[in-house]
Amino acid sequence: MKVDAPNSNIEKIKFVLLAATPGSNPPAGSVFVYVKTDGVVYTLDEDGVEAPVGNNTTGFAITSLAADQSVSTLADLTDLTMTKTLASGEKYKWSFEFSGVKSSTGTLTLYITDESNTVKQTRYQAITDGYGQSMRITFIETGAGASVTRKVRAACDAGSFNFDVGTGKTCDFTFEKVS
Repeated sequence: MKVDAPNSNIEKIKFVLLAATPGSNPPAGSVFVYVKTDGVVYTLDEDGVEAPVGNNTTGFAITSLAADQSVSTLADLTDLTMTKTLASGEKYKWSFEFSGVKSSTGTLTLYITDESNTVKQTRYQAITDGYGQSMRITFIETGAGASVTRKVRAACDAGSFNFDVGTGKTCDFTFEKVS
């Protein structure tokens, strides 16, 4: 891959997206990109120099379902809760997206709520055959200089809905600063 960067000597960059902190430095000419347990995206170069992506270490975070989960009545999705400090006047985006489900039928309702379960955003989608379905819910808010907690909740109006985290599937809750 050639990088078109005027006034630069960069000719080739190879990025490797990892699921966890790497145990060693990447090979020459490569950069590891990964999310640490603090929810911040980092890079690690061939010299062992680790750096957060961007200049705001609270500007991006991601958490994912660790195992398949079924919901029928309203329930929190396991591990899909984040607490962040939002700077006054800055805009932030919370998003949940899935691309993997097992066979499900009915209307799925997704919610982004605060820690007291006050709904911040709602999204409905009819599911006729769960395989191959995907859905995203997004909530944008302006920070007030305080720490906030947001979480993902879900309910299915008939039967149950089965989130699948198998190979090639995603169930991710992300947070990012947008201004």
